[in-house]
Amino acid sequence: MVHQWGGARQMKTTLVLFQTVLLTLLVGISSTPLTLSAPQSEEEEFDHYWSYLEMSDVLKRWCTEHGDIAKLVSIGRTYEGRELWAVKISDYPELEDDGGLEEEPDVLIMGAHHGNEWISYMVPLYLIHFLLHNYGSPGVNGTVATYLVDHREIWFVPMVNPDGVEYSRQTDRGWRKNREPNYLSQRGPSGEFEPDLVPFSYGTDLNRNYPWHWGELGGSDPYLSRSPTYPGPPDNKDDDGDALIPLDLWDKKTPLGPEDGVDEDPVDGIDNDGDGMVDEDPNGGFSTRETRAIRDLVEANSFTLSLSYHSYSELVIYPWGWTEEPTEDDLTFRKLAEYIAQPMGYRAIQGYDLYQTDGDSDDWLYGVHHVFAFTVELARSYRPPEEEIESISAVNLGGFIRAVSYAHNPYQIHLNMSIESRMVEDRVKVILKVENDRYPIPLPENPFVLHWVEGNARGEVPMVADGTYYAAEIPWGGGEVTLWIDGKDLEGNPLIYPLVGEDGGGIAVVEPSSISAWPEVHFTLSTVVAMLLILGTVWGGFTISLRHAVRMEREKSQM
Repeated sequence: MVHQWGGARQMKTTLVLFQTVLLTLLVGISSTPLTLSAPQSEEEEFDHYWSYLEMSDVLKRWCTEHGDIAKLVSIGRTYEGRELWAVKISDYPELEDDGGLEEEPDVLIMGAHHGNEWISYMVPLYLIHFLLHNYGSPGVNGTVATYLVDHREIWFVPMVNPDGVEYSRQTDRGWRKNREPNYLSQRGPSGEFEPDLVPFSYGTDLNRNYPWHWGELGGSDPYLSRSPTYPGPPDNKDDDGDALIPLDLWDKKTPLGPEDGVDEDPVDGIDNDGDGMVDEDPNGGFSTRETRAIRDLVEANSFTLSLSYHSYSELVIYPWGWTEEPTEDDLTFRKLAEYIAQPMGYRAIQGYDLYQTDGDSDDWLYGVHHVFAFTVELARSYRPPEEEIESISAVNLGGFIRAVSYAHNPYQIHLNMSIESRMVEDRVKVILKVENDRYPIPLPENPFVLHWVEGNARGEVPMVADGTYYAAEIPWGGGEVTLWIDGKDLEGNPLIYPLVGEDGGGIAVVEPSSISAWPEVHFTLSTVVAMLLILGTVWGGFTISLRHAVRMEREKSQM
């Protein structure tokens, strides 16, 4: 629908980076989603499953070659001595909190909690490659990668469980857990054992070793260390110092329990022991080096969103996993999960609806740190054929970009925004339409500010509520104009439109010669499809694609 206001000469601003590029790359019109694809170099072929050593060598080289935007750090060591590598990607990777939470939202990407899920570490490696090798380059790949790197701090831990991965690769392909030994008289994470003791079993399920509702029956198997879902040993420590029996717990053969003042306040957001404190005496979790490394990384940053890659099922999963009850943010989770899943052809689902889990990373991240945490269950098998690695990774690139674009404020998924602009004498009137689908936080009367750039001139102007939309006028000198919009809700959460682009968001490329030829432009389905095909196959300039689409529309109107 075209609103008739502003005079005879009208133009409809095409916000290329959101309405065209995101539409092209992430939504798609046909049943087969169109996705970005990262061109591969000869050195890094995604045609086989990399070993831990191969991954380590490549990450070191990538972060050396791209040291201006990438930093490689070890966040810990496994039981068998392997480094737990994390890659931070940002425009200033050496800064601890680049620009603050509002300016640079923090995102956590994890892979391979389980050793037998090989595709789950290849996808994060592919995403790292995409960002590093396309940053600063022309075309759609470069535009999207540059925006994400410049406006986010993205931490990748591609292989959370390298010991389990290598054991799966070399010995037992079905191996899921890590390789830390379990003893019959397990003493917890800091216990020391005599060197001649023989382990009863090996391994802890790392995605059951986070402390949120740890060890509850039905979601793990806390009493059988040989189980593939063994969540690790109980805490068995008097963490809050109120044990009723003051004994050295390490010498006890049978651990004390909540009735004795031990493990009496598990991590569940509830004051279980009525002492005015919450979650201060956990009953288990973080018994492994790997999950403690993730805990320390999370506590050192301000993550707002996370993706944990697993296989398999072609699902995007959100909390809770431990109970069928929804979270307080269930609607936001559901809308975001569906949005992330759509371009990949995946299905969104609450974790419990698949099967019950307890002590998983998503529940802990959300329950303790209020991170919007999602699990992406990749593909249709744990280890898809090697020739499918690259295609599976490319399909998931679209979901990754969608997720990261909302890291500044996941609640913005409730605001459906669109923009139009028209000529009003020698000025451009810009209209922002906002459909509020239960945004959970009140908005100010006029929350938005319009930013514009034309050549060397730039400015900003508040947008004023005008009926069902917000409007502002900006001067126009006859050149190409770049537009983007930002704002805040009443709790200070940032609002950005569009979500991916240059210079902070949207870009409207308007050629002077084409304005007078645009008395009225409707982008019909055929035009959109043409733009999808062009942008999906040609990594060229945005203006060329826009001009081609408009010319098609103009020629059709003359037939």
